Amino acid sequence: MDCQKIGKFILTKRKEKNMTQKQLAKSLEITEQAVSKWERGLGIPDVSLLVDLSRILEVSIQELLAGERIENMTAKRSEEITLNGLMLYTNKEKRITFSKILTCLLFLGCLIFSLGLLSYSLIISMIRIEIVLISSIFLFTSAIIFIKMNSNKQIKKVVCFVLFIIYCIALISTLFYTGVFNVTSKSPITYENNFIPFNTLGEKFNWLITGSQSLQNVLLDILPNLCLFMPLALFIPILCSRKFSLKRYIALLFLIILFKEGIQLVTGYGVFDVDDILLNFIGSMMTYVLFTNKRLRLI
Repeated sequence: MDCQKIGKFILTKRKEKNMTQKQLAKSLEITEQAVSKWERGLGIPDVSLLVDLSRILEVSIQELLAGERIENMTAKRSEEITLNGLMLYTNKEKRITFSKILTCLLFLGCLIFSLGLLSYSLIISMIRIEIVLISSIFLFTSAIIFIKMNSNKQIKKVVCFVLFIIYCIALISTLFYTGVFNVTSKSPITYENNFIPFNTLGEKFNWLITGSQSLQNVLLDILPNLCLFMPLALFIPILCSRKFSLKRYIALLFLIILFKEGIQLVTGYGVFDVDDILLNFIGSMMTYVLFTNKRLRLI
C-alpha cells in the first residue's frame, strides 16, 4: 500500500464522478489543498474521512486503502488491506508527531530570538533599524510557523493578537527611535518631505550608480520600508474576518500607511515621503498575494 497509488485512485474516481477538487473538498468540509495533496501522493485522507470519501466516490473503504478496484473481495484480502492500512496510518501519526515537535521548537526559537534581540536593543538604548528589522522578520516567521502547524481558529486568533501587539511595539520603536527621534539627544531630526513619486528612490539609485553610497546603505534605506507592513498581510485578515476580501485589505492598508505618514508630516517627527508609501504598499501587497496562493494558503 502506498500514497501514490491511493492518490491516483482518488483522482481517477473523482474524474469519473465529474467532480473538481473544490467540489470534493466542499463535500468533505476540508480544503482544496488537502485533496490536491492526496492526489499527488503527498498524503492520505484522515481516518475520519474514509467513510464519507468512499461513499462519495462509490467505492469500499478497502478499495480506497488498496488504491484499486477489487472485484472479488475475499476475507483474507480484506484482512490484508486492513492491516496494511493500519500500518500506514500508524507511520503517518509518528511522522506528524515528530513534525509537530520540530515545528514547535522552531516556532519557540524564532519567537525567543526575536523578543530577546528587541529587548536587548531597548535595554542598552541602541535601537538600530537593522536590529528592529531582523527582530520583526523572526517574529513574522514564528507567526507563519504557528499558523501552519495549528488548525484551531480560536487559538490562531489569540496567538496572532499577541504577536500583533509585539509587532506594533516593534513598529513604534522603528518610527519613533530609528527614524523619528535621535536616540542619544531625544530631539527631532530634520528631514525634507517628498511629495514627488520616485524622487527619493531615484536619488538612492543615483547614489548607487555614482558610488557615493554603498549597496548596503542603499538597501538599508529601501528594505525597511518594503518590509515594514508585510506582517499586516498575515495579521489583519486572520484577526478581522475569515472572508477578508482583497478590496477591504487594500483600503485598510492604505489608510494605515497614510496615517503613519500623516503623523510624520503633521508633527514634523520624521519625514513624509510618497516613495515610502509606495514601498510600504508594494511590500505588504506582495506578501498578501503570496499568502493567498493556493499552495501556501495561510489566510
